[in-house]
Amino acid sequence: MQEGAPYTPWDYNKSSLVAAWNAQGRGYLDYSQYNTLRLNDFNQLDIRVDKAFYFKKWSLMFYLDIQNVLNMKAQQPDALVNTQADGSIKTYVDPEGNLRYVLRTIPNNTGTILPAVGIMVDW
Repeated sequence: MQEGAPYTPWDYNKSSLVAAWNAQGRGYLDYSQYNTLRLNDFNQLDIRVDKAFYFKKWSLMFYLDIQNVLNMKAQQPDALVNTQADGSIKTYVDPEGNLRYVLRTIPNNTGTILPAVGIMVDW
């Protein structure tokens, strides 16, 4: 099992400013909270079965390899985007007169079962 890695959250206040977002093309991290959050734990089970046949001058091997048999999903920090689900970009003016984007986060989980079958010939 792998313990969840620490990460830094987004600075929503700075990231939502249109001028700031456009300068960098993405959100800003809140370095006053550097590595204060932690991702979920992760584990993975991999299985491999080999069968080899040996001859006088060569050998033949077959294998079946399955990675992430438990189909665990590895959590990553959420992605911060300035587009809405329909692809539009919405802005508003805050009480201080700043033009801001309406931001949203997208969960960022990865992981799938990965099977592989193979044949190896050595001579």
